[in-house]
Amino acid sequence: MIDIAQIEPKLKEMLSENRYSHCLNTQKIASFLAQHYVVNPQKVRIAALLHDCAKDLSVELSENYIRKYAIILDEIEKNESRLWHGPVGSVLAKEKFGIADEEIGRAIRIHSTLDKNASTLEKIIYVADYMDYRESKEDEQSYERLKNIAITELDIVTFWIINFKMLDILKYHGVIHPRSIEARNELVHKLKDKMKYYDI
Repeated sequence: MIDIAQIEPKLKEMLSENRYSHCLNTQKIASFLAQHYVVNPQKVRIAALLHDCAKDLSVELSENYIRKYAIILDEIEKNESRLWHGPVGSVLAKEKFGIADEEIGRAIRIHSTLDKNASTLEKIIYVADYMDYRESKEDEQSYERLKNIAITELDIVTFWIINFKMLDILKYHGVIHPRSIEARNELVHKLKDKMKYYDI
């Protein structure tokens, strides 16, 4: 598998300074979480680093990649350009960075929405991506509490983040992707006896 050191210079050229910093921070958080779960740490680092590799592309350039690589978008994705960086990024990870691993590709593709039957790696990328955003919004004590719960109860934190992101989307009357709803409903059934013990 490709060395991280080979990815970073090329990724830095593709992203704004803030976006690149976010990817590095997401990788750091994801690597921390990976220490507490049975996952391939190298896959986690690569997926976290590349999760937003297509985020700074213009709509026009994203459309070009979608056509060039025959990227299949579902009906909601076709009308929600804010979600394109997932599927486009998963293809660029392979075409630009030589990452052919399917699990890494799927983690990049669904990192904004998640999906039912998500793997531990996919949940770690989803959580780490949000936690970097959360760190800048929260006081240190609240952030550390969230992180400490995540190292033992990844599903609980995943569920909480899905809820928070849905509420945020509803505030501006946005579209919630059915993948997020399915992921949430799956976790409701899985966690119904645990959720009462946590108030994040």
